Amino acid sequence: MTVAITLCTRGRPQMLARCLASLPAAIARVEEPVFVVVVENSPDAQARATVEGFADQLDVIYAQEEEPGIPFARNRAVEMALARGCAWLIFIDDDEWVAQDWLEQMLAGRSAYPQADVLTGPVLRDYPETAPDWLPRSGHDGVATGTSLQAAATNNTAVASHVFSADGLGLRFEEKMRYTGGSDTEIFLRVTRQGGQVIWIAEAQVFEEYPDNRSTLGWHIARNIRRGSAGVMIERLHERPVLPYVVPRIGHCLYLTFGRLAQALVLFIPKRRRGRAQAMKAVLSAASAWGYLRGLFNLRSEPYRRPDGR
Repeated sequence: MTVAITLCTRGRPQMLARCLASLPAAIARVEEPVFVVVVENSPDAQARATVEGFADQLDVIYAQEEEPGIPFARNRAVEMALARGCAWLIFIDDDEWVAQDWLEQMLAGRSAYPQADVLTGPVLRDYPETAPDWLPRSGHDGVATGTSLQAAATNNTAVASHVFSADGLGLRFEEKMRYTGGSDTEIFLRVTRQGGQVIWIAEAQVFEEYPDNRSTLGWHIARNIRRGSAGVMIERLHERPVLPYVVPRIGHCLYLTFGRLAQALVLFIPKRRRGRAQAMKAVLSAASAWGYLRGLFNLRSEPYRRPDGR
């Protein structure tokens, strides 16, 4: 059963090299044939030499997708992987590196959960020493292996080929979301809304670098706003009513905002650090509410218009 590891890059050779260097040890632990697909979403082929430098360690193929927008690069990677006849496609990001048993754990999920169309695992964030301690270390903390999720991201996710193949669901990443982000959430939410299953595999771990510019309150505020507005965009793309989606989410975010502010006030004097952390989380909850409200009025954040977007 052939497996394709796919990743898209925007021309960050050093990060890409670290990512690719972590793969041989992980691949060596499994019996299935594995190849790697790298698609560079950039007008300049900055990553080609980096990829070619791993040709003696990996079965790797490279392509350049000049049409700007990560959905175009992901769709190009899907086409290349399917052309090689893979049964499963695994998506990771170019700024990540994998644990040695990552692939082994991810592929074990296929046997443990044969009903799964998508398997997804944790991304552990590597913050700089100067990063505040209230930042979340990973998503889905405490979620047990085998839990069904509504959606996933492409930063650590295995997808059965029938999700993309013409004789299966025939899905592709939504190119209308080229600058907003969220095309990965959109496609996997479409899988579950068509009766498929996304299953959490807590043991399949990858690691992600968070540089200084992504370890600030301002960056996370912008991210929460973008995610909120993108979520509303997804509902519109799925031709679902928007108000029943937006109203309870804004209400929940505001509930969290005022609840966390109250906790911050109570904690601030005896436990100043914990009080400050709760205050920051309250700000992020308010940012999410603002994002949903912006989405309601069809106002979109488009960070991926910038080469260093995210």
